[in-house]
Amino acid sequence: MSIDKNFPDVDGLVGLALRSRDDRSSDILNRRYGLKRSDTSTLEDIGGDLGLTRERVRQIEAKAMEVAREELRDNEEARLFVRLVHDYLNGVGSIRRDDFLANDLKSSWGISGDKDAILRNRIKFLSKLLNGPTVVYETADSHAYWHNNSSVEKTALKLIGKLHSHRKPDFDSFLYSAANQFKISELVIINCLSISKNFMIGPYGDLGSGNWLHINPKTVRDRTYLVLIRAGRPMHFGDIAKEVNSIGKTSRSAATVHNELIRDKRFVLVKRGVYTINA
Repeated sequence: MSIDKNFPDVDGLVGLALRSRDDRSSDILNRRYGLKRSDTSTLEDIGGDLGLTRERVRQIEAKAMEVAREELRDNEEARLFVRLVHDYLNGVGSIRRDDFLANDLKSSWGISGDKDAILRNRIKFLSKLLNGPTVVYETADSHAYWHNNSSVEKTALKLIGKLHSHRKPDFDSFLYSAANQFKISELVIINCLSISKNFMIGPYGDLGSGNWLHINPKTVRDRTYLVLIRAGRPMHFGDIAKEVNSIGKTSRSAATVHNELIRDKRFVLVKRGVYTINA
């Protein structure tokens, strides 16, 4: 049977994969992979609810996955799903952050609805079930991401390490160095870096490492320093405080900012209430 369309029915494929499951097996798959809710459950959590050991839940999950995989073995729409995800990844450099991939596929495949987290879970579930591209799950340091080329993944991890050890806190300098070293475009470099939680956009729209002050100012003093550096001129502490609050997550009084200006040797009093950077 041929498919008279150019995108797969994700929800239909998930439903087909689960149609032969008993209620317990379906519940375990739904909870383990977040197929109905955005959150997922651990083996321990499910076992506690069902009165089963962790190992028994794992066994039921493994068996249910085998049956689900067999259900989709000769399904043309399932093959279309895998091919289109591979085609997408090949078009973006073989690696992509999970939420970016899901948003792109949602738009490309005409998927409606606002349950984006569930869509991401269902796409990941299908890829695992169908032996599609690799999904690497979220960690403390990285977002969840996809890839279909292990050498590209290794390059991405090297790029991330290079960024965070780059001596000069300047993204243009980093891009020039990385492009020459790895022989890849700036767009591919940024795509690779995006999987790292420490690759950030600073308060003024600059890209770079979360270790850099102008990208991730963590204290009032750091934000004060960034404001004055950005201004390139002396400023009254009241105006500095307004700008510090505009780029921070918490609000600080003008008096608090003034105290930081007085106590930090990086700042110099030019005239009453007006400060600049100590050159």
